[in-house]
Amino acid sequence: MRRVMLTTLATVALATTGAAQTIRVTVNGDPVVFNGVGPQSVGGRILVPLRGVMEKLGAYVGFDGATKTVTANRGDVDLSLVLGERTANLNGRAVTMDVPAQQVRGSTLVPLRFMGEALGAQVLWDAPSMTVQIVTDGGGTTVPTNPNTGTTEGVRIDSFNAEAPTGGLKAGSIVRFTLVGEPGGAANVQVPGLADRIPLKEVSRGRYEGEYRMTANSSGLSGGAVIASLKVGAKERLIQASENIRVDSSLPIIEDLVPATNTRTAQNRPNISASFIDEGTGIDRDQVKLALDGVDVTRSANVTDRFVSYRPEKVLKPGKHEVILTVRDRTGNVAKQTWSFTVGNQADVVKAFNTDGTGDIRPGDVINFTLLGEPGGTVVANVKGKIRNLVLRETKPGEYTGQYTVKSNDQFFNDQVTARYKSKSGENYTINATERLAANARPNPPSITSPADGSTIGDSVTFKGRAAPGSKVRIQVAYKTSLFGVVPQTGSLGEATVDVKEDGTFTSSAIEIASIRNGKNTVYTVTFTVLGNGGRESDAETITLKK
Repeated sequence: MRRVMLTTLATVALATTGAAQTIRVTVNGDPVVFNGVGPQSVGGRILVPLRGVMEKLGAYVGFDGATKTVTANRGDVDLSLVLGERTANLNGRAVTMDVPAQQVRGSTLVPLRFMGEALGAQVLWDAPSMTVQIVTDGGGTTVPTNPNTGTTEGVRIDSFNAEAPTGGLKAGSIVRFTLVGEPGGAANVQVPGLADRIPLKEVSRGRYEGEYRMTANSSGLSGGAVIASLKVGAKERLIQASENIRVDSSLPIIEDLVPATNTRTAQNRPNISASFIDEGTGIDRDQVKLALDGVDVTRSANVTDRFVSYRPEKVLKPGKHEVILTVRDRTGNVAKQTWSFTVGNQADVVKAFNTDGTGDIRPGDVINFTLLGEPGGTVVANVKGKIRNLVLRETKPGEYTGQYTVKSNDQFFNDQVTARYKSKSGENYTINATERLAANARPNPPSITSPADGSTIGDSVTFKGRAAPGSKVRIQVAYKTSLFGVVPQTGSLGEATVDVKEDGTFTSSAIEIASIRNGKNTVYTVTFTVLGNGGRESDAETITLKK
């Protein structure tokens, strides 16, 4: 197993948990009251509101909003730092901080330990009471004698290492600690929220070792600080690892299964998906596995940190199908979900869907729709862009009917009619009617959008317009001229047929318009006709052009 070594800070350290609101701060024994934003834990370091703590230390505090610069002065110490930057200026000397100063909900927060020690104050941590104790020279309060804190003077610590598995800790994981420092002492480690005192044994002169094995009931701990204590006689020193450890004993949660468990779907290539969350170290997307009917389909699935989705490449046979989803987080916790769904045979659910509006349709006409299917469902009918969600009611068991009265501005021609049937068990089916609406109707004339009537053109022209979607438009070009300005002559230059798109527009290819040799005052007449079913044609629309 690949491991990561957590290095140390050779200074007095503070410990925090993710619940920053439980941290208390005292200055020379007096508690500091925070209004609004309280102490915050960022990367295992405590940040506190600028005013209050700093002023209790007797420092003059200033803040320049334009440059986002924090200043603090106490005695012969001048300190300045800029929000968001890790480098501070202490008496003209650049000093690197563990965590930059920052703003949280409008309050300026600064690194407590750095600011306190830079101003000549002693910063101690009392684990049992979750209290940061700040003691100043002449502050009227002596260094606490609590055996959990002690004094930092006179105890040497050379290094402190915490070796933990990469990614996080789960049940059974082992963290090993090594502290090197003054010999003959008593050493232990604490991880607030996880373990209060983990004893370290002096295995050789000045070398202390110990380990901690995660238990099954260890709760999740995000960013837990690792603090070691070395006590020699009445003196004690704390040291904190520069990186925190994370405990993740919770399994990922799999939810939002599609198709839902034990449901029937009308789709023979249904979208199969699920979402998952992990409140610990996060999902390892490379370890997400999806199987359909015993076949691993992960390579064809779309996998993210939050969900997986897959659409079968081939049609699924009617009947029951099983999905197995396995999700692993970065710590190695595994969740597995198995569910089944049924692909329904539409012919067994919906028997027929018909309409009687196949001929000419005029304003005021009533169009009837009828669907035969399983009883207890709901049905709506649609004609794209024209009739939306017309409710078909169950007038007899399994027979759904509805009517639509044609409006004055309705234009129907060869339109596909679609019904959405939802069964009483919740599955959805989409059915096309056997007949098309106004399939045998005489189409309306087209409208020409380009070129405009009477335009002057070049040697070729492209025609654009609108007509009934799905129909065809015949374009015929004729001319009328006067040879040498004396002899009248007419003729045809040919014709072309173009398809009308589903949005009702059509565009021809460039059609060559030949000039008539020796002709004068030549006029070109272009005739447009919509071609319907059964040989029915619309009235002609014409425009004239000249060169």
